[in-house]
Amino acid sequence: MKGLGRKLLLALLPVVILPLLALGVQSMMKLGDMANRHMELRLTSMATTINEHLSGELRRNMVELTQLPNSEALIAYLATEVTGTQKVYMGIRVQRMFHQLLVSNKGFLQLSLLSPENKALLRVGEGINPFDDIAPSNQTFMQHWAEQAGAKEQFNYLMYSPEIGEFVYKQGYRFTASGPEISRNGDTIQSYNLILTYSLRKFGEMFLKQQEQQGIYLLLLDKSNTFIAGRTPLGWRSGNQDTDEIVLPEDEFLVRRLPLDDGLILEALIPKKLMTAEAMELRLTTVIWLVISCLILLALLHVVLKRLILNPVSNLRDLMKQVATHEISEINSVPSKDEMDELHNHFAGMFSQLEVSKRELERAAFIDPLTGIGNRAAFIRCLQNMVERHHKQQTCFYLAQLKLHNLTWINNTFGAKTGDQALQLMSHILQQLLHEHTQANARCVCLARSGSDEFIFSIPCYTGEPGQNTLVLPDANTLCEQLAARLSQPVMLGSYAIKLRFSAGIVRFPDIANSVEELMEGVSKARRQASRYQGNHWLQLDNTMVQHIREDKWLESELRDAIAGQQCFVVYQPQYDIHSGHIVGAEVLLRWRHPSYGMVPPDRFIPIAEVSGQIMEIDLWVLEQACRCLDKLTTRGIADFRLAVNASGTELSNPAYPEAVQSMLQRYKIPPHRFGIEITETAIVELDEVARVMVRTLKEIGVEIELDDFGTGYTSLSHLTNLQLDVLKIDRSYIMQLESNPKLVDSILQLADAFSLRVIAEGVETIEQLKLLQQKRCHMAQGYLLSKPVTEEELIALLFADCLAEGE
Repeated sequence: MKGLGRKLLLALLPVVILPLLALGVQSMMKLGDMANRHMELRLTSMATTINEHLSGELRRNMVELTQLPNSEALIAYLATEVTGTQKVYMGIRVQRMFHQLLVSNKGFLQLSLLSPENKALLRVGEGINPFDDIAPSNQTFMQHWAEQAGAKEQFNYLMYSPEIGEFVYKQGYRFTASGPEISRNGDTIQSYNLILTYSLRKFGEMFLKQQEQQGIYLLLLDKSNTFIAGRTPLGWRSGNQDTDEIVLPEDEFLVRRLPLDDGLILEALIPKKLMTAEAMELRLTTVIWLVISCLILLALLHVVLKRLILNPVSNLRDLMKQVATHEISEINSVPSKDEMDELHNHFAGMFSQLEVSKRELERAAFIDPLTGIGNRAAFIRCLQNMVERHHKQQTCFYLAQLKLHNLTWINNTFGAKTGDQALQLMSHILQQLLHEHTQANARCVCLARSGSDEFIFSIPCYTGEPGQNTLVLPDANTLCEQLAARLSQPVMLGSYAIKLRFSAGIVRFPDIANSVEELMEGVSKARRQASRYQGNHWLQLDNTMVQHIREDKWLESELRDAIAGQQCFVVYQPQYDIHSGHIVGAEVLLRWRHPSYGMVPPDRFIPIAEVSGQIMEIDLWVLEQACRCLDKLTTRGIADFRLAVNASGTELSNPAYPEAVQSMLQRYKIPPHRFGIEITETAIVELDEVARVMVRTLKEIGVEIELDDFGTGYTSLSHLTNLQLDVLKIDRSYIMQLESNPKLVDSILQLADAFSLRVIAEGVETIEQLKLLQQKRCHMAQGYLLSKPVTEEELIALLFADCLAEGE
């Protein structure tokens, strides 16, 4: 001990030692009884809390149940009398609502809707057996409800659930379905039952937490002493309830039993050593209060301590304050005379280490670990500085965002390591392209990886005006052109030669946007517009594009009422057997005639529908129109004819889509082999395993699967092998090159023949193309040469004319 310790000892010894000695010899009697009373109070309070918590949970659960019959989805489900897709759809809506309720409420295990005949209409949650009309536990609960509560609308009952394998609370609510549709026919209004299965696991977790924190085992028993929840020590049995003490292999325990509501019992197993510890805690508390008393006495020595201790501490505090306010950036060491000097030097060393750690953390927070360039947070910070400098210096700059489009395909096909190499290569190429700008004006050049497959960079504008920098450096469009040239040929990623494809959006500041938020939103919109084009493509956002984007927003809002307002309709693109010349099928196409806009092109409103989520409703509507058309054709004696509809990537990821297709076919009694589903290569590559499962499910129904626009995406041979395809459709871009470059079509036909697939050529517009396809033994064709898209009436007329021609 150095000088400071001796000074403290000499100052405190005469004043503190005598009171401590006097209080130390004082007897601390009856602390054991105090510990017991304290434990009893704690257990009583705990039992009260558990009672209140359990009652509150049951009341809250019942409130949740009573609100369900008022939901629009449940009212619509109980009110409707239709069957098939609409009924299934309404049921799915109610089940989704039930599922959301279970997810948002911890402890909800199962929620069932029972019919007036006590049969389960809808069930969501754990322990559901789809082959049972009603769960056994729910049946038992309904019997108890009838016996004990009679006609009461609400009933709670604690019981063992064999389906879930634990004790649960069953809570029932009986209600009468209401709504304008319910009693329209004058039928007797029927009552339904909602049964909620509520778990007591939460209380088991609460007891376990108490055991972990305090060492007390809390057990929840029913009135027959059957164990319900909690954690039992080794060797505990339910027959030990009549004694106040038990000896188990783990320890000796005191047993306390407290009654709860509904006949429940809270049993507490308190280790004897814990009670001893309680007494020791009381002794320690007494000692603490004695120490506090001594501290009060120490206040009298303030004058003495101020000179010896308080002044050095005050100096150190002022030093820390200067560090906190960044008034100083370094603390010098001082010669060590006592502990205060050592504390000063330790603080100086700690401050130096903190500065080093701060720099390392900043690097970790703002640097992408894979590519070594900045991340999105670093770029936003850089962009904010550039915008602020603009207000002072009136500078301008370009902002460009790039997306590597086939990264998902690379990861799925060649592995994540190859995908990482692609990102690193892109980063390296961009750094090389930005090198001249960095040397000329590094403050306005930022490069970052802003997403999993996205990069973003900024470069200054050089206008060449008087008084400004007249350097001739490439602008953002030129840089994208240089990048496209670098990626025009396949690049080596490890041992694979892969062609990379990107799209980019460009914004010029401050011409289009004036803030960081507007810049980021604008460049993202421009990039998304560029991604609609094949190959490497980039677009600079201008006023025309801004107007186009606003128009898309307007079309999105108008599209919501297009089907209900009968603005949408379908046409049929006939498909001809090339060798016989007869119509064998047709592709169903969607059209939209807006009252003020006019005809909206499909490639304009379909992407809008996909982004906004309206495509699912539209696809189901088109599906129904196709089934109605096939039904009419069958009625008129045309049975050997097939239709195909397009399925978006959104539908391929919708688990309910196959059921909707099957239900629609059954509703109109359409043989599945007369119906085709067209999917795109892009959807297959992006969804991968999800698309494979969806195709397998659709094939089990019996419909045919057609791969649309073949050759424009990145479909691998593994996709053709794993997907159970029936038809390949050659994209019209290859048919347009058929006369000048027939080898592409030859390769596709040979590939289709190897996989036993039928082939449809799209976009046949000349006699020469048709003759070449006949020579190459292509199966079917469609295009304006053969027939433009026609209405349903025109299609029927064409089919009758075709039948008459065949008869002649």
